[in-house]
Amino acid sequence: MKQLDEDLKPENIEKVFALNGSTHPEELREQRRKQLEAQKASVQSQLDQIATSRTRLEAAISSAEAAAYRQSAVTTTSDQPAATSNGASSNSSTPTVKPKSRRRTHRKRVHRTKSQE
Repeated sequence: MKQLDEDLKPENIEKVFALNGSTHPEELREQRRKQLEAQKASVQSQLDQIATSRTRLEAAISSAEAAAYRQSAVTTTSDQPAATSNGASSNSSTPTVKPKSRRRTHRKRVHRTKSQE
């Protein structure tokens, strides 16, 4: 877009045709100006479409993140057994699933001899 703005300057349009000899240079300059304006309009249209797409995608991402958050909240609360009035689990026949503990992996120690140091 910046390049098109630069090319549309009258002095730059004249430079394009400075070496060409013509009996109607003003018609050539006008034709070049119209061509550049058409390209600029096309580029502006593409930029507008990209901006619209970006806005729509950002809204979709926000919506998906909110849905994932709500889903994780529902999953977290549904994993915990509901307590009855006496403090016991209301569904004692269903075993609770404990999350897997994270194990640390140990690196193998490398023993160096004095000659390797």
